[in-house]
Amino acid sequence: MRHEELEELIPLHALDALDGEDLRAVEAHLGEGCPRCESLVREHAMIAARLGESLPDAAVPSDVKRRVLDRIGRELRAGAPAPPPRRRPWLLPWGVAIAATAAASYLLWNGLALRGALERERGSILEQQRDLRAEAERLRGQLALREADVSTLRADLTRRQSEFARLQTQFQEQRREVAARIRALEDRLRQETVLVASLQGRVSQQEAIIRLVEDPQSRVVALDGLKPAPQASGRVIWHSGQQRALFYAHGLPALPSGKTYQLWTITDQPISGGVFDVDPLGNASLRLTAVPRQVKTFAVTIEPAGGLPQPSGAIYLAGSL
Repeated sequence: MRHEELEELIPLHALDALDGEDLRAVEAHLGEGCPRCESLVREHAMIAARLGESLPDAAVPSDVKRRVLDRIGRELRAGAPAPPPRRRPWLLPWGVAIAATAAASYLLWNGLALRGALERERGSILEQQRDLRAEAERLRGQLALREADVSTLRADLTRRQSEFARLQTQFQEQRREVAARIRALEDRLRQETVLVASLQGRVSQQEAIIRLVEDPQSRVVALDGLKPAPQASGRVIWHSGQQRALFYAHGLPALPSGKTYQLWTITDQPISGGVFDVDPLGNASLRLTAVPRQVKTFAVTIEPAGGLPQPSGAIYLAGSL
């Protein structure tokens, strides 16, 4: 039997509708391991199973059952051998029709099942899309809130930076002001320190004058202003035992440039007692530490800056013991 004929018998084999030589030929061919026919057997077996599940159960008519039983009884009483099985050519078209119907039913059922699966898949995809849209909307809302927060923080940062710049500028200005005040206070402190030192010097001088005046051995010599400065006057407080003296002058005129006042102690000849300058009021003072005991006169002249060993200028003040 050709292979094409065997393939035509596969649907009937799946429905258990083969017998005799056809059944033996198909089973022998399947036993040889034909992969195509084995695949067809499995497919048609599935179709037959689904077809049987989809068709309602039908009862056998009673007259058909009665005729079959009567025929079996007559053959048994006659003792005649059963006729040999013969091929039933009418069974092939009938089987093919059944197989085609089953295949159509199977395809229809599969199509409906596939359609239902696709509808379910489509519904699932639509639901996922709705969920994704809702999630996207939620994320957009959160993003908008975050952007608003970022804008608020950026504005607050800008405000704080401006405030920091203002405070920094104010701090620099205050720092400059404080530095200027510190410099002014330092200058004033230096001036006060100089003033205090001057006052302390003056106090010391006054104390020395007081002690010198109170000493019984001290003598006061008045110096009068002469022709160059008649309005001027002076005093010398002299202690002969200690050979010390204090000189004070008032009303002396301002010195020309390059000139200085010089005090002389005169015995037989003039001896320099020192040089000095005057303040804007013409006042001056000078301390002498080595006054000769034989001094007779005190005099003041104007000499070149630094003084001279002997007087050369006009006498402005003079006074004798």
